[in-house]
Amino acid sequence: MKRKQKSRIITIGGIVAIAVLVGFMISLQVEVMRNNKFKRGFEKIVIDVNTLTQQYQGEESKWLAKNYNNSTMISVINQYLPKYQELVDRAEALDTPERYKESQGYLVSAIESEKQSNEHFRNYLV
Repeated sequence: MKRKQKSRIITIGGIVAIAVLVGFMISLQVEVMRNNKFKRGFEKIVIDVNTLTQQYQGEESKWLAKNYNNSTMISVINQYLPKYQELVDRAEALDTPERYKESQGYLVSAIESEKQSNEHFRNYLV
């Protein structure tokens, strides 16, 4: 092979190696961004669930203090159930990386359990 041809092959090989490295780095960065987006969304849902639960418990405290009768408490529960369902829907809709699928499942289960608990309480009051 001629010297010029060898030089060209080496140059092209170097460019290909750099392109592969850049592509790999970009794919890593995209994965990091996806993980961060998931974590932010997950955290926001957890905060919203906590806030909703505290609000609901405030309403329940009024029932315990006899400020609400059973009928009023049933109405309150009926207002909160769609809010819990919205949080379940948001949790299920998260773009979840494979490594966080189990965490997402636990979050959905926890919200659904709280919602079901409220439904059982409502049924008890009826």
